[in-house]
Amino acid sequence: MGFLIEATDGDGDSITLNNQFIILIADDTPFVVLSTDIPEPIQFSDSVLNVTLSTSLADSFIGQGGADGLSSLEYQLQLNNTVSGLTDSLTGLPIILSVNSAGEIVGYAGGNLVLVFTIHANADLSFTQLRPIVHPDNSLPNDVINFPPGIVAVVAIGTDGDGDQSSSFLDIASLISIQDAGPSLLVTDPGADVLSVNEANLAVNSSIGLNTVFSSNVGPDGGSVDYQFELASNDSGLIDSLSGLPVLLSINAQGNVEGRAGGLLVFTLSVDANAI
Repeated sequence: MGFLIEATDGDGDSITLNNQFIILIADDTPFVVLSTDIPEPIQFSDSVLNVTLSTSLADSFIGQGGADGLSSLEYQLQLNNTVSGLTDSLTGLPIILSVNSAGEIVGYAGGNLVLVFTIHANADLSFTQLRPIVHPDNSLPNDVINFPPGIVAVVAIGTDGDGDQSSSFLDIASLISIQDAGPSLLVTDPGADVLSVNEANLAVNSSIGLNTVFSSNVGPDGGSVDYQFELASNDSGLIDSLSGLPVLLSINAQGNVEGRAGGLLVFTLSVDANAI
């Protein structure tokens, strides 16, 4: 007993399969692709730490299951390099990345937790910054950097009704930006106090506490506040009473301002971390 199959098209052309033939059935697999709907970056600031912000990636991936239907669309984080390229500002140590037991990507500097990335089942990407990081441009106190590319990605995995899978990924470099928090120094009350000496007793000095003149904040990066003199002109506008010569100003090797008439020292101004 044999089989005969004949197929004929509309204009009479035909083909015949006799006795033995192979029937191939191609599976219909799912696909997942990136859409054009990529959210704006979440902007963090070194001045506001230990705060978690999120952005939704639900519209950033398109999943189709084909004839078998789409059974699930799941999300996970992918770590491509443990070296983040970022540096912890407080210790100067590099931030090293790893995946914890919850599937989160965490960044540590030494034993200090600095960064946490989390992807949720609803496609929300969350980021938490716990410590300030180094920003390379010291000329801009509030410069913004993006998370380095090629390090961390969000992967969307689509599974159809018979278990076939497809995936697509999105680099988070386009999703995370971090703003520096530079130091601030303000003149609070320049007239709060004045230096006052009595020429009747030239051996007695006078001083002003700088905390009454300036208000300073070094920011979350830590640091210090240093004071120094800067001369706009060497002409003090003063006259030495004994010689009648003008008192000219200069800054000596110790950073102090000297007022001299001829070669004679008339007065000295010095400054340290606390007072003038």
